[in-house]
Amino acid sequence: MTPSGKDRLAELHRQWFERCLTQRQLNLIDALFTPDHVLRYVAAPAWDPREGQPIVAMAKMYLRACPDLYFTVEEQIVSDDRVVTRFRVLGTQHGRLGVLPASHKPFEVTGIEIVRFAGERIAETWHHIDALGVLVQTGAIQVLVRPEVKPRDDVEAEP
Repeated sequence: MTPSGKDRLAELHRQWFERCLTQRQLNLIDALFTPDHVLRYVAAPAWDPREGQPIVAMAKMYLRACPDLYFTVEEQIVSDDRVVTRFRVLGTQHGRLGVLPASHKPFEVTGIEIVRFAGERIAETWHHIDALGVLVQTGAIQVLVRPEVKPRDDVEAEP
C-alpha cells in the first residue's frame, strides 16, 4: 500500500470518531462500514436488531447515554489493510448506559480500536475502552481502598 493509501485509511477511521461520534453524523456510517461489518467488543450488551448493524447500535447507545460525548484521536498506526487508533473519550453519563442507570457524572478514559478495511470501508472492528475507568468515574463501582495497616500489640517485634 502506498503512503497516500495508508493516510487515506487512517483518515477514514478518524472520521468514525470525529464525524460520526463527536459530530453525531451517524448517516456517514453506511459510507464508512461494509454492510456485513463485524464488531468485536467484549463489553458489548446484546444489541437490538432494530438499531441496525451492531456498530450503529453501539454508537446510538453511547450517544443516548452521553449526549456530550467527545472523542480525540491521539495516535494512529497503519499496516496493510489495518489501522490501530488510540483515542481519548470524555463525556457525562446522563442516560442509561447498558444496564447502568444515569449517574450524571463525567468521565474521561482512553481506548484502542483496531479496524480491518475491505477497500475503503471498515469490515471488522476490535473495540476496547477502559470500561473499568468509566465504571469507577461514574460511581457504578467503588474503588476498594486498603485500610491503613496498624501494628498489632499482641505480636512481639523481632530483635
